[in-house]
Amino acid sequence: MSFFGKKFNILTQFEEDAGYHALICAKGKDVLIAGQFKTIWFLAFGQKKAAKAPKKDPGFAGAQQAYTKIAKDVWDALGEAGC
Repeated sequence: MSFFGKKFNILTQFEEDAGYHALICAKGKDVLIAGQFKTIWFLAFGQKKAAKAPKKDPGFAGAQQAYTKIAKDVWDALGEAGC
């Protein structure tokens, strides 16, 4: 998958019970999470925090952790609302 000129490896893709399709992608320390809803695509890009970073520092250890957070906090509600 390519996003703004960066190529990513698709780690996993699946359909959620809330009614959207999800892609979890990564390349090096870059992470891309994509959700396809009925009316929109929702993309989130960021970088993994350093392995030695303190736990209190914001960020995610990896792509799966980033997906879990955005799905729980945002995407499940959008999917259930029929967006």
